[in-house]
Amino acid sequence: MEQRAPLIIFDTIAILLVFFGNGAVLYFSIRYNAIKLDKISLIFVQNLAAADFLMGVFFVLPIWSSIVAGRFVLGDFGCYISAQLPFLPWIMNSLLVFSITAYRLLVATNPFRTVSVLIVRIFCGILWAVGLSVFAIQLGFGSTAEFEGYAGKCASSIYKDEKTETLFLVYVVICLSLTPLCLVIILNAILGVIAFRSSKCVRARSHYKGLIMVCFLSGLFIISWLPWGISTLAKLAHNPITWKFMRLFSYHFSMLNCIGNPILYTLTNRRFARFATQICHRKLTEWSNNKSSSATGGGGGEIGGDSNINANNSVEPQQTN
Repeated sequence: MEQRAPLIIFDTIAILLVFFGNGAVLYFSIRYNAIKLDKISLIFVQNLAAADFLMGVFFVLPIWSSIVAGRFVLGDFGCYISAQLPFLPWIMNSLLVFSITAYRLLVATNPFRTVSVLIVRIFCGILWAVGLSVFAIQLGFGSTAEFEGYAGKCASSIYKDEKTETLFLVYVVICLSLTPLCLVIILNAILGVIAFRSSKCVRARSHYKGLIMVCFLSGLFIISWLPWGISTLAKLAHNPITWKFMRLFSYHFSMLNCIGNPILYTLTNRRFARFATQICHRKLTEWSNNKSSSATGGGGGEIGGDSNINANNSVEPQQTN
């Protein structure tokens, strides 16, 4: 138990931030327009938050419960789901971060070019279909699940056959993960240069904050997923000891991506931070007042509703950075 204590603490913090952080991003951005971004970037951010939330369901939660209990506790069906479906949010993270980085580069270099919201929604739907195609491939190869005690999670049996493993790794790792990762690194470097120049140009400062957020977002993605890429290369090199160690490390390090995104939104977007603070404070006040009314037998109703939020915040239109 003492050896697992650091992982238990880290995974407990991770699971709280994954669900509450990304849930807040989805709720506040949809209900209150709380993230100050243009509509296209906001669609990508909302899809990214949804992917991070699914990462918590299919990846973080099974690992956390296994490490806390010292064994896998979600049953055979839970083991199968947690072995097959984590590839969906992993791939969506890769494709969405690349997409939003490419879009912000397009905006920075062609500020007067418009992109249809409908086209972007359809594009995101196609990305989700691509992510689900991995699950279809696993079903086609008859993938089962096997618990990996050293990692605290279930893994797909598709890695057991050398031929299917090679085909799977080429499609999932090289085409859908490492290639977007390398492209994000290149585009992020270009965006960094543009953001630096924008900070010194008065006319371009309206784009500066949006560029900074995307630079941090893609930077976090690169850092958190790099160990996973290295561990996969170790697997291809048939080094089981190095692979197992790197796999365990990369599993937990990759959680930084889905727990760090909501923190980045809060730090780089004052509107979102203000909304989150106001709404959480109001909900706590309502809960406290209702609890006091129940204890005293009073009939006091809720204190304020959604309309009590500062009107300047709730009706402010989306702005393009």
